[in-house]
Amino acid sequence: MFFQAAVVVGLVIRGFMLDIGAVLATTFRVWFRKLIPFFLIALFVNAPMVLLRFYLFGPRILTEDDLVSFGFVSIVYSLFATPFVTGTYTFAVIQELRGAPASISRSLNVGMASLLPVLILTVLASIALTLGVILLIIPALILATMWCVIIPVCVAERQPIFDCFSRSARLTSGSRWAILGLLFVVIIIWFIPTFGIAVVSLSGVEGFQEGDALHFFTSFGIGLLSGSFWGVLATVIYHALRELKEGVTPDEIAQIFE
Repeated sequence: MFFQAAVVVGLVIRGFMLDIGAVLATTFRVWFRKLIPFFLIALFVNAPMVLLRFYLFGPRILTEDDLVSFGFVSIVYSLFATPFVTGTYTFAVIQELRGAPASISRSLNVGMASLLPVLILTVLASIALTLGVILLIIPALILATMWCVIIPVCVAERQPIFDCFSRSARLTSGSRWAILGLLFVVIIIWFIPTFGIAVVSLSGVEGFQEGDALHFFTSFGIGLLSGSFWGVLATVIYHALRELKEGVTPDEIAQIFE
């Protein structure tokens, strides 16, 4: 179903240089193939937060104060965890695109090596996007399309931090409308399960309200899955843009890791 939808979208917007149907199809193919190892990587990295939640509060329902305090700790932790796992996804996806194996340990090593620059990139981009949202959203959409491959650029090319922004802007030039349409499609896809959780939570279903353990694990699991999907998508877009503009193959991209 996902692949058929991807082809339809690609045909509708085929006037753009970037074939977003092919990008979506490749993203889903790679994501499904790497779903278990990616989930295990994300679970391993984020396991301390799960343990901390039950160590501090046990299985009881969290109060509003609990949610605020734990939420703050979660944000701080994810500030480091998210760049780490994103770096691992980038390496693993590039290896998958070239048909080469990518062990979990090797992927984690690449993620650790790129942690600091990816962290700085994430913080800078988040600040700029937040300011863009404040300025009536349109600037944020422009920046999001321009900078959608800054992390793959950082990991796969080891560019200096500020050069990652300009490099991403050059790669996405000429394909930004296609990328914007692609991002909207993906947001809609991932909005459905998130919205479903919110509806069930607000409906007052016993055992599945905000602060319940079941609600926590469901939201946590969907968060891990969506994070891995976005990581795959960014890398596939990056590969497609480099192939389109520079004729570069996955093997050539992967040479930096050897």
